[in-house]
Amino acid sequence: MKDYFEKSIKILRKWLKINSVSSTPKKDMPFGKGVNKALKTVLSDAKKLGFKTNNYSNFVGDIVWGEGKDEDGL
Repeated sequence: MKDYFEKSIKILRKWLKINSVSSTPKKDMPFGKGVNKALKTVLSDAKKLGFKTNNYSNFVGDIVWGEGKDEDGL
């Protein structure tokens, strides 16, 4: 459990270092470069951890845990 906690803290620190303040939109980056980097980093890390992820045209993403009906997943 301690290894999982340490890994989680390391990932969270990486995410918090990203300058994710909205800036001038660019091609395929509707909220700017920093927000796009944050979105892609979080989704990539979640996928490496075994979660299913979705990116909706770089506007928003989700990380799926579980399967089936809404009440069975998160």
